[in-house]
Amino acid sequence: VQSSEMEDDDVTIQEFNTDYDDKEMYTIDFYGHNFITTVTASPAVVRNWIQSTCRCLIFQLTRTDSVPNILRRFLDDPNTTFVGIWNHSDADRLLKSEHELSLSSDPKDLRYSIADRFDDPDLERASMETLVSRFFGYDGLKKDSDVAKSDWNVECLTDKQVLYAAVDAYVSFQMGKVMF
Repeated sequence: VQSSEMEDDDVTIQEFNTDYDDKEMYTIDFYGHNFITTVTASPAVVRNWIQSTCRCLIFQLTRTDSVPNILRRFLDDPNTTFVGIWNHSDADRLLKSEHELSLSSDPKDLRYSIADRFDDPDLERASMETLVSRFFGYDGLKKDSDVAKSDWNVECLTDKQVLYAAVDAYVSFQMGKVMF
C-alpha cells in the first residue's frame, strides 16, 4: 500500500486481493468507519454494483466504451439527490463527456447547506478538509492537490487516487444523508 498525504493513522487504504480482471477492490478506513470501494471500467461490474450494494464505486468513464442503462437511469432518477463539494460543473462535465450522461437535477453543493446549519457564511467557501472538521469533528484530513490534478485517465488508478476519490464520495454521502 502506498502512503499518501491524505493517508495517516485516521485515513487509510488497503487493496484486497481478488481474482477479478475487471475491477480492483479496496477497504478504506475513514476515522474508524470502514467502507469498500470498487474501481472499474467495466459496465457489467457497474450493473452488478448498482443492483446489489451501497458501497463506493469509482467508474472510469474515460476508460470504458459503454455505460450501462441502469447507471443512466440511476443518474437521471429524480428521486436521487447527488451531493458534493465545489461540484458546480459536475453535471455539465458528465453531459459533455463522450457518454453524454445526464442528471435529473444539478448536484447539491454541501457547502451552502452546512454554512446554514452552522450559521457560518465563511463555510460557503470552505474546503473539504474544513467541512469535515466542522461537520464530523475530524481534524487533520488533507486532500493532496497533486492527486487532484493527476492523470485520472490512466488504466490503473494509484492508491492515492482511489483514496482521494473514495474519501470525497464517502464524506459527501455521509453529510448529504444528514443534510437532505
